Amino acid sequence: MSRLLITANSPGEMAGWVRPILKEWHERGLGAVDILLLPCSFATGQEERVARSLPGVEHVYRPGDYFRLWRSEARKYQDGNLLHLGGDLMYSAFLGWRWGIRCWSYLWARPWWNSAFSGYFTKDAWGVDWLRKRRVPPEQIHLTGDLVLDAVRQYVPHPTLDKEEQISYLPGSRRHELASLTPFFLELHGRLQQLFPGLKGVLHLSPFLPQEEIAPLLQSSPDPKVGGLQGTLTDRTLQTGKTHLEIVGEEHYSRLSKSRLAISIPGTKTAEAGYLRTPLLTILPLNRPEHLPSIGPLGLLDFLPGGAHLKGRLILKTRPRVGLLSHPNILAGRPLLPELLEPLRLEALVTLVSNILGEKEKLRGVSEQLASLYSWETLPAHTLVETISG
Repeated sequence: MSRLLITANSPGEMAGWVRPILKEWHERGLGAVDILLLPCSFATGQEERVARSLPGVEHVYRPGDYFRLWRSEARKYQDGNLLHLGGDLMYSAFLGWRWGIRCWSYLWARPWWNSAFSGYFTKDAWGVDWLRKRRVPPEQIHLTGDLVLDAVRQYVPHPTLDKEEQISYLPGSRRHELASLTPFFLELHGRLQQLFPGLKGVLHLSPFLPQEEIAPLLQSSPDPKVGGLQGTLTDRTLQTGKTHLEIVGEEHYSRLSKSRLAISIPGTKTAEAGYLRTPLLTILPLNRPEHLPSIGPLGLLDFLPGGAHLKGRLILKTRPRVGLLSHPNILAGRPLLPELLEPLRLEALVTLVSNILGEKEKLRGVSEQLASLYSWETLPAHTLVETISG
């Protein structure tokens, strides 16, 4: 039996990719699995806690442990494998060269690190093309399918096109996202209920939010730049007046699968909605652009005094050049439903969402398009683990 070291660094990777690999690896009895967290501007600060709670994880390394690993842990992993799921490929490449072990990468590639990797996994034909453009030799490319499918399938074995009169609100994994978007969603849902009596609202919580902080965050006062209504939390319901949102955590996948519409910020959750045939309205609020995470040099500004505000101004300037944000729209090559890359405005969103909900046949058509875009025929984790362990 060999040891597997997985690099990961953000909520989407931990929830959507690591979980199904762990399940497949241990069902095969292949040995111990460790996780190395790498630096990331998209991290919530809760990745270590979540990683330690995952069944089958033996050890979790913090980002600060990297150089100790590089210097002294070669013997521990000499007969093992490293699977890169997130972070800069440089970190994995240096470990692979230092230890002389087999390294693999899911989705990511850079030509200058190719010699460190035994193979690359990708989820579709577009990904194969992308890897070829990064000068990855064809024999190193393995088409597996999307690991998010396995994460979804564990909870919803059979998606349906039949939806309930329900909206799913997905505010995100970071504290400020929940604190600022919850009051806005609460007021938005109240306005929608006036137009659609009986419309249920579900607010989805991320496992990357500390349990002790959830209640205060849900009951936050509205951010003046975003707006909304402050709610009161009772059991699993957030309420103000006659308006209430049901709070769900563990039932995330099943409730998302039943919703007629989901409203979400970009991320792995948009692919989850696609697999569940749930039409998605994607929002990227620019009310406070300094709070948005970013990759590359922009993300590094968060670590400099005053850098976040500079980053916010630069994001606003680059806004016209931003492409499609949600996974279903990227896969379709066009917006199946609108994407809003702008400051949230309640009246405008009430009008837009009510128009969408009023066109039931169009929503059904979007669900059918998602069914054609998202195949359930692949076994991503099975194929990936079989290749690594073979």
